[in-house]
Amino acid sequence: MTSPLLLAALLAGGAADPAAVPPALLAAIDTPAEADAFWRDARGRTPFIERLPGKPDRMRVTFVLRSQTDAGLSAGFLLLENRREVPLQRLAGTDILWRSAELPADARFAYYFTRPGGDTPHPDAVYHESERGKTRDYFADPLSAMAFMERGDDGKVRRLSAAAGPDAPDDPALVAAKAKGRLFDYTVPSRALGEDRPVSVYVPPAAGKAPGVLLIFDRETYLVAGELPAMLDALIAGGASPRRSRCSSARSTVSAGAGTCRRTRPSSASSPTS
Repeated sequence: MTSPLLLAALLAGGAADPAAVPPALLAAIDTPAEADAFWRDARGRTPFIERLPGKPDRMRVTFVLRSQTDAGLSAGFLLLENRREVPLQRLAGTDILWRSAELPADARFAYYFTRPGGDTPHPDAVYHESERGKTRDYFADPLSAMAFMERGDDGKVRRLSAAAGPDAPDDPALVAAKAKGRLFDYTVPSRALGEDRPVSVYVPPAAGKAPGVLLIFDRETYLVAGELPAMLDALIAGGASPRRSRCSSARSTVSAGAGTCRRTRPSSASSPTS
C-alpha cells in the first residue's frame, strides 16, 4: 500500500522531502506482523543507505528505532542546520520510528537516539545531559551496522553507533595494531577550574630529540574510542604524518612545547604501552 505522504507528494508533482516521506522499505508496512518481519531483517543493517537517483554524489540515510514512545535523533550533520536534535516520526499503526536525511555519499558520522531524561541517567544511556533545566538521555542504535567504543563520564566503556556512505574514503588508521610507542599520563593544575586535569603524552617510536607536538582535546574519547596512539603509528608508517609527540587533554587548554606538555607533573608512575 502506498503511504499517504508519498501519494500526496506524487500528486503534487514535486520531489519528495527525505525527512517527510518514508522510503520504499517502510512505505509498504501497514500491520504489526509486517513490522515484526521488518525488525527481524533490520538487525545489523541500520541505518539504511541508498543513493539518490540523478544525484550520484548524494545519499538518503534512513534511521529507524523500535519504540512505543516518542524519541529523537542527534547527529553531527544536524549542526549544519543549527540543530542538535530532530524528532523521529512514527510509521502509522506500528512500533517503527524513523527519520531520513539527504547527505553527501562520502559522509562518515556518529549518531544517537534521544529521549527526555530524569534526574539520573537511564541505565542504557551512553550520555546524560542536563541543560537549562532540561535533561536528556542519549542512546546507541542497537541494530547499527557500524559502531565504536567510548568511555563515558562514569568510567564505563559503551558501544556507540556510526555510519558511512558508499563513497566514504578508506581510513586504514581506524583499524590499527597495538601502539609501539610510549604513553605517559600527567595532570595539569587548573586555577580557572579549581582542579587537576588529566593529560596524556604519546611518544611514537623514533620520535627524535626535539619532535613537534600535536595537541588534541577530549583525551578519553581519543584514547578509548579511537585508540589514537595506534592510529598515529599507522599514519606515520604510511607517510601521512611526521613523527612528533602527541599531547591529549580532557576538555582543557594545555600549553605544549617540544615533546612535552608544560607545567605538568606525573600523576603516578609513567606507563608505556608496550
